[in-house]
Amino acid sequence: MNDILSSNRQNGVYYTPELTAKYMVEKSLTYLSILDQNNMVDTKVLRILDPCYGDGIFILELLKQAKISKFKLAITGIDIQENTQPQGICSDIILIKTDFLEYESKKKFNLIICNPPYKSKRQSKYIKEKRKYIEKNYGKIAVLNLYVAFTIKATRLLDENGILCFILQDNFLTKRRYLEFRKFLLQHFIFKDVILPPQNLFHGTNADVKTVILILQKRNKNANMDQTHHNFNSVDRLQHQEDYWQYGSRRFKINQSLFNNTPDLKFFIGHPIFAIEFIIDLYNNNIKIGDIYGGGTGISTGNDKYFLKKMTNSPGNGWIRFYRNPGGKQYYYLPKEWIESDVDKSHSQSRNYIIRNREFFYKEGITCSSMGVEFSACYMESNSLFGINPTLFHENHDMLLYLLGFLNTKLATYILRGFINRSNMVTASYIKGLPFIMNNNKFIEVVSLVTRIIKGLQSDLNYNYNELSDNLDKIFYEIYGVTDEIKNEIEYFTDNIRSKI
Repeated sequence: MNDILSSNRQNGVYYTPELTAKYMVEKSLTYLSILDQNNMVDTKVLRILDPCYGDGIFILELLKQAKISKFKLAITGIDIQENTQPQGICSDIILIKTDFLEYESKKKFNLIICNPPYKSKRQSKYIKEKRKYIEKNYGKIAVLNLYVAFTIKATRLLDENGILCFILQDNFLTKRRYLEFRKFLLQHFIFKDVILPPQNLFHGTNADVKTVILILQKRNKNANMDQTHHNFNSVDRLQHQEDYWQYGSRRFKINQSLFNNTPDLKFFIGHPIFAIEFIIDLYNNNIKIGDIYGGGTGISTGNDKYFLKKMTNSPGNGWIRFYRNPGGKQYYYLPKEWIESDVDKSHSQSRNYIIRNREFFYKEGITCSSMGVEFSACYMESNSLFGINPTLFHENHDMLLYLLGFLNTKLATYILRGFINRSNMVTASYIKGLPFIMNNNKFIEVVSLVTRIIKGLQSDLNYNYNELSDNLDKIFYEIYGVTDEIKNEIEYFTDNIRSKI
């Protein structure tokens, strides 16, 4: 198995753990049985497709559960690799070696179940080679990631009211560039279950990939649009595979139509309805940070070893501090990297030395984290430069401190990391898109607290500002109209956030 894994990893292949496969098959067959009882599908002979069967885990599980449920199955397995027939799979099952995206069939399927490859257009050699073909046959959104193309193809082969059960990389749930894919799913499917599996699902194969299980029913074209108002199971991040069968308190019945109102049609999974409605209201009724503050990314040297010097003190005249990802630090830190202030001179030495947002150079600002789970923001002193992490600016010093106070609250982390972008990369556009509420009555108090924190850290980088930070949390809870119910959700999410994303 390890040989198979290593040879397929470059194609984005991650084999499904047994318990996860068991659950996905079990739930799919359960939904098909319910649809049969309502005369929406005929389960006398279930037509089932696994479009990248790999080690055969789904096919084997289907055969096991068919014996218990007495379903008769007609299974087709497709894989682009030359796989030997998995042990335990009988000879009457059709196994085809072909490229699923080029597979043609007049036959429609009742169930398509799959763990498709996860590779973005930047990572995938396959997409680069076949981009024109994919765009022509499946649209421009299909080149975003191989799993998008697989989903679109599977939708075409799925019978009306049929079940699609896929486990996908979860980055499409909130990332802006997957907007059209989310729109596609909303248009073509009735959501049944959307589940966030354990984070360590593929750790047994040395892969750190966060996933989501989708169990969806293909819309019947002749049905009325009341299907849009269907309630589905939205399940928060599980800790163990055994938890599939006991969701606990973090399973929520969500109306699918709610996602038509979220920013960029984002799929807010694992949150109660009142929390989703709170976020929607914030975005609908307030200006955004980017309406008041400027900024973005700055310098990409293309060769840090050559253009940067790492030391505590300045290496000499013409060198200034270079701010990058604060790495979890809040409010204030002093970077130990230095860069020459003459950016034009450096740019003339290398085409890879890229300059962005020059108008903000050498000004005080706010430098924000861009990578990793924890989000934080720090004050950036004037007469310095900044890298490709999100950096924000305002001509008024106190306005900077007010925003700095908000960005380091639990509320800001909850909105940004819990809803707007659950991936590990936060760009400037996500931060500038956060709802912004200016409260003149609390403005001086916020600025005063943030000033005390910064001065404390300037004197002693180990300065304990927990009490002051707690006060800022309370103030912004009040400013943003956070109820006790929402506050409990915020506290739950931000307590050990790494296990919640």
